[in-house]
Amino acid sequence: MARKTSLMTSIRQAADEAEAAPAPPEKVERVTSGIHLSKDTLQLLRRLAVNRAGKVGGRPSVSALLEEYVQDTRDALIARYGE
Repeated sequence: MARKTSLMTSIRQAADEAEAAPAPPEKVERVTSGIHLSKDTLQLLRRLAVNRAGKVGGRPSVSALLEEYVQDTRDALIARYGE
């Protein structure tokens, strides 16, 4: 018959696991913005958002698509247009 672990041992193990767990992601402040786009551009962004959602999961989000694109091309955008 297997021996039960003591309460203190269980608490120590849980504390060790909690310390080893990665920290939760940092909260990013979000704002709502309105941008003016042509219909064609918005339709393209929506189609791309649907495709992205199919690949990475989640709901289609034009905002998430644009945020990912800006982060991926941040250096090139800053080089081209300045900070």
